[in-house]
Amino acid sequence: MRIDHFQLHNKITDLMVSLRKSTTYQMMARPSMVIVLMLLTMISFAQKERASVRKGNEMYRKGSYKEASDNYLEGLNKNNNFLPGAFNLGNSYYQQKQYKKAAEQFKNAAQMATDQKEKAEAYHNLGNSHLKAKHYKKSVEAYKKSLRHDPQNEDARYNLSYAKQKLKQKQQRKKKQQNKNKDNKNKDNQQKNKEKKQQDQNKKKNQQDQQKVDQNKKQDENKQQKQGEQEKKKENQKKQKESEQKKPQEGNHQEKAKKQRKKKKMNMSRQEIKRMLDALDEQEKRVQRKLLRKKKKEKQKGQEEEIEKDW
Repeated sequence: MRIDHFQLHNKITDLMVSLRKSTTYQMMARPSMVIVLMLLTMISFAQKERASVRKGNEMYRKGSYKEASDNYLEGLNKNNNFLPGAFNLGNSYYQQKQYKKAAEQFKNAAQMATDQKEKAEAYHNLGNSHLKAKHYKKSVEAYKKSLRHDPQNEDARYNLSYAKQKLKQKQQRKKKQQNKNKDNKNKDNQQKNKEKKQQDQNKKKNQQDQQKVDQNKKQDENKQQKQGEQEKKKENQKKQKESEQKKPQEGNHQEKAKKQRKKKKMNMSRQEIKRMLDALDEQEKRVQRKLLRKKKKEKQKGQEEEIEKDW
């Protein structure tokens, strides 16, 4: 098992910091040291800038990378083109695993540097920062730039090979994932097509079933309507027949009632005649009785007169 050592190493002066950083990677290769030398070419610079960087270096050596960053930033605020401040600030960010910020400072340092060696070292550390952030393509580009400025930098050459291999692995994983996604998409499409086909079949079947239900319903309605019409027709025929049968009966009833009234009238006439006859008979009897009484009186009167004559 091999271990890759990506190191940030500054020349030890009153303004430069020294650092050895080891990191274990899954990919195994021979040990590699990235020695970054910051050579001060500036003849003089402001005392305040130097003081801020020196204080930052003290914090850096103690492992207080946050405090070191603050001091380096203070120096850069006083002179934003101060190369040691930018380079060492990149180192302090790197130690805090703030690789994006570290990359920004190493990029600035590479632009500030005028010496080819300094540019090579800045781009080298820029490549390390991108590599830590797993930005392999940017890391490859940075190592290439480092080698352009210093073709003898074997550590940069090895790191370039390592970064290319990681980039290739990433691309292979990406391609594999894309193929997997494509396969999954194809499977999803197949599943969707299958589901759609099943849905269409179910829809068609439901429509057919519904049509059958509607047809049966319509047939039942027509049948019920026909039965209703037939029953209504029968009922009308029955009523008509009953009506026709009822008419003669009503006529018979009327005739019978007429006869009964006539008979009753006749019966009443007979009774009246009888009463009249009885009344006449009674009247005649009364007259006869009256006549008899009168005759009787006359007879009695005659007898009395005869008696008187005898005397």
